Amino acid sequence: MTASDGQKIFGALVGSGTAGVVLGHQGNKNLCSWIPFAKLLAGRGYMALALDFRGYGHSDLMPGAVKQTKADLDVAAGVAELRHRGVQRVIIIGASLGALGAVIAAATIEPKVQGVVQISGPAACCSMDAAAAVPKLRVPILYVVSKEDAEVFEPIKKMYADTKVAEKKLLELEGSDHGTDILDGDNAQQLGVAMLTFIATYAPAA
Repeated sequence: MTASDGQKIFGALVGSGTAGVVLGHQGNKNLCSWIPFAKLLAGRGYMALALDFRGYGHSDLMPGAVKQTKADLDVAAGVAELRHRGVQRVIIIGASLGALGAVIAAATIEPKVQGVVQISGPAACCSMDAAAAVPKLRVPILYVVSKEDAEVFEPIKKMYADTKVAEKKLLELEGSDHGTDILDGDNAQQLGVAMLTFIATYAPAA
């Protein structure tokens, strides 16, 4: 894929269908962290695209580019790719760094996506400001945070409060797991069910 600024973005695509999910990783991982969930989605009739953000995995940075600054453009490139492949209903899911990109992309992409899931995402980082984008959201959103994830717990609660759409939900989990690490911990089933329910509600598979 090619982002709007010319950056080449690689991803792993699994499944097929007219409903799809773009998956964005956190800053200490790459697309591999989302592959098990992507395969689960594929088995439920979805096309799932896990991204390597610029500077991660196979997505080498352009000369002079800075890592972690344009995850929203990378997410937008993923959405465009799914739509190019015939997907009509798109959900964006991001963890931490990926959540930053997911929220900003969901607030700006036209036509609008069907929903966004924000897991352990900070209010702002790396020249990206999710807190500023949140009031502009016009799509359903699920916020997910661990109660003992001190760096993001209060910022996520504030973003939830600032979200103007009626279709919003805040899922507070026990413990301190961050991002996709939740899917490897005691709350894996609770998060998995919450995401699958959200996806099926707002972007049902054909």
